[in-house]
Amino acid sequence: MSDFRTKRKIKKMRMAASDSRSRLFYLIRGVVISLIITLPVILATAGAAYLTDFPEEYISPVAFAAIILSIVLSAFFSSAWQKNCGWSNGTLIGGIYMLFIIVLKSCLEDRICADKDSLTMLLFGILLGSLSGYAGVKFMKISSGKKSR
Repeated sequence: MSDFRTKRKIKKMRMAASDSRSRLFYLIRGVVISLIITLPVILATAGAAYLTDFPEEYISPVAFAAIILSIVLSAFFSSAWQKNCGWSNGTLIGGIYMLFIIVLKSCLEDRICADKDSLTMLLFGILLGSLSGYAGVKFMKISSGKKSR
C-alpha cells in the first residue's frame, strides 16, 4: 500500500515540476550543477598540490574524473524530472559544459586552439551527457512504475 502511495507522490511531484518549468531552466540548472561539482574538486586538488607533496601526475586524472562525474550527475538529475527527451537535454548540458571548459582552458592558456583534444573533449561531453540524460528519464519512469517501450 505504501509503495503505491510513494509512486503516486513521485508522479505528482514530477508532473508539477515539469509543467511549471521550461527546458531552458533545466539546461541552466544542469550546467550550474556541473560547475558546482567541478570547481571545488579542482580547487581542492590544486590546494593539495600546492600545500603538500601531492604528485603532479595525479592532477589531470583527478580533474578528468571531476569533469566526468559532474556531467553524469548534472545530466542525470536535470533530465530525471522531465517526461521525455532526456537524451537531448543531456546532450545539450554536456555540450554547453564542455564548451565552457574549452573556452576557460583557452583563456587560461592565452591562446585559442581548436585541436583534436578540444574536439575529443566536446564529443565526449556530448556523448556522456546524452547517455546520462537518457538514464535519468528511464530511472524516473522505472521508479514511478511506468513501463517503458
